[in-house]
Amino acid sequence: MNKMIIMSMGLPLHIQNKSGKKATIEFNKSEFVVCKYHPDNPIYINDASLLGWYPRNPFKRVVYFLKQKMNPYAV
Repeated sequence: MNKMIIMSMGLPLHIQNKSGKKATIEFNKSEFVVCKYHPDNPIYINDASLLGWYPRNPFKRVVYFLKQKMNPYAV
């Protein structure tokens, strides 16, 4: 997942991967963005491996993929 697009969509953002594992991207108490893999395993977003993950909400999933296609710098 593109972390800049995630930040532009607003937090918290609930995500999941194809195998059904879930995580939440949110601000922690120190105002740092963390990815909390369920059950409750907070990892800083820069250290998180988010390949193959997508938003759980169908509307946010469509918005994410549209922003990804419209972004010329997306990898």
